Amino acid sequence: MRRRLIAATIAGVAAAVLTACGNMHPGAAIVIDDGDYRVSMDELDDLTSAMCEATQIAAETSGQPRQTSEGIEGRQYVTGLLIQSYLTQQAAGDTGAAEPAPDDIAVRPDDYTDLTDQMDEDQVDDFMQLLELSQEVTAWQTSIGQSLPTESQAGNPAQAGQKYVFDTIDQYDIDVDPRLGIDGEDLLAQDLPRSGSISVAQSSQATMREDASKSKDVVESLPEAQTCG
Repeated sequence: MRRRLIAATIAGVAAAVLTACGNMHPGAAIVIDDGDYRVSMDELDDLTSAMCEATQIAAETSGQPRQTSEGIEGRQYVTGLLIQSYLTQQAAGDTGAAEPAPDDIAVRPDDYTDLTDQMDEDQVDDFMQLLELSQEVTAWQTSIGQSLPTESQAGNPAQAGQKYVFDTIDQYDIDVDPRLGIDGEDLLAQDLPRSGSISVAQSSQATMREDASKSKDVVESLPEAQTCG
């Protein structure tokens, strides 16, 4: 009898766990509308790593010391940019925004050789992809703003376009891996949760993250894989 009760209990727990995991996307960092747009955690980490490396090289090139920060900050920036890129393309289609001029979108690799010459080939590709995404988002949001009624532009088409894009967020089902500490429906949040890593922080690290003055202590306590720089 006792064995049957234990078996039933385990079965119940398993069912609950499977139900709770029903909306999860294994290996995914971002999933929008059940897969219409998907970015894997590996892709996100590659892009973040390239950005971190370029940032450190840029600091050294300008005579500044390398600065190490929490990897979660880089991941959150890249996550926000990727989501914004997808939503911007959808908004452009909805508003009939004109395609930006090639010069407004173009990223010239020769402008970044002082950085990319010191990066490996894969990182260069990822870094250039990030630059292109950022450039495209800005150009398309400006075009979106210009397509809106004059009173909506408030003298700044880029800001008007960005506002339009963010106002459409509730039209999408945006799932972000909770370990990234981002609410996909609130990309403008000022104080993002600091889960800290792909291994959710516990104990003292989680507590220290609530105090900005202890950020250096947090960074020093993290393994290299969880830092930027």
